[in-house]
Amino acid sequence: MTKELTLTTSLSNNICQKLMEGKPLTQICQEKDLPSLTTIYKWINSNPSFAKQITQARKVGCQTYLDKMITELETASHKDVPILREKLHHYRWLAQKLLPALYGDKQEIVQDTKCNVIWVDVKGLSEKTLAPPGFVPLGEGFWNIIEVSYELGQETPEEIKDWDTYYVAYMPKLTDYKIDVSRGWEKQNGNYFFAIDSLDWSEVSDSQSELLTVTVWDKGYDGVKGTLNQGSLSIEVEQLSGEPNRGEGCRPPAEEPEPLVENTTSEKSEPADENPLKAEFHLSEGDVLCGFFFIDVFGLNESKKPLGPSLTATIDGKPAAGTWVVPDENTDYDGFFEINEWPESLTDGTYSVTAELDDGTNTFTLTKDLTLNACE
Repeated sequence: MTKELTLTTSLSNNICQKLMEGKPLTQICQEKDLPSLTTIYKWINSNPSFAKQITQARKVGCQTYLDKMITELETASHKDVPILREKLHHYRWLAQKLLPALYGDKQEIVQDTKCNVIWVDVKGLSEKTLAPPGFVPLGEGFWNIIEVSYELGQETPEEIKDWDTYYVAYMPKLTDYKIDVSRGWEKQNGNYFFAIDSLDWSEVSDSQSELLTVTVWDKGYDGVKGTLNQGSLSIEVEQLSGEPNRGEGCRPPAEEPEPLVENTTSEKSEPADENPLKAEFHLSEGDVLCGFFFIDVFGLNESKKPLGPSLTATIDGKPAAGTWVVPDENTDYDGFFEINEWPESLTDGTYSVTAELDDGTNTFTLTKDLTLNACE
């Protein structure tokens, strides 16, 4: 039976306190004398002040849960480590969404099998982020730690002292491998990136893929060259075979800038998409925690961000719903829906998911087949 309660300061503080302690909202709503999940969502949608309190409490709770997971991981038995790592991985990803300034990845690594390169895009890097008169050394910047012997605490090698930003790419689990970045730092459309275009190893492995770690350093406004302002990221990659392709169908080299596309129409061109409202699905990472996914929303007017657009969502043709969240920090999205109310009959599987968004001025419909973990 649905609990009919009135939102009070005491009740709001009680719910937020439990969220800050790391308790999921679904568990909180099962406690005696607390409202149902549906009631809380109604309050969130109708009360901007309460919605902001919930968002802030979720952020604190996310950090609390991360701290708990790290503690558990350090004291866990060997058999529990894989599960705890999955949990930690999932909550770290959620923290990236809620607290991008603290936990957001500043790098994106993608292995492009078609072009036979590994692209590494570094977000937020520019001359303005470096201590003046800082500059990004185009064509350089790769510190090959395989060829240059270096230990932590040693003085910075001569070959990188003049660089205001540089990076390393290495295989932490391997000792016999070759890696190269032939073009160094590149820049297109104001964004900096580099391409790992040679990677192979001779060591025998049980898997075709191995862990690649990329770390970027820059000289920030503290004036200390080598400050880890950009961060580190690791992904599983496969060996690169053959020559890298930087031609047709692949990202062109920096000295061959992509042609500008004029906002005009002709008999051979498609009209420009003038609808700013966009969205994309984002699955929660990890198999341990389940029962929800995300819809990132872009192109909202500032006045629409606090409450977000209206959402009509279905999974396999059945209604679904969730919570609108707006991060306090700047992100490339305006906010996201956490879709955590699923049809009761749902089991693990692949389903057609549809999301219809309406911000009062523009509408946008998103449909995709998603493989969902329903916690069955």
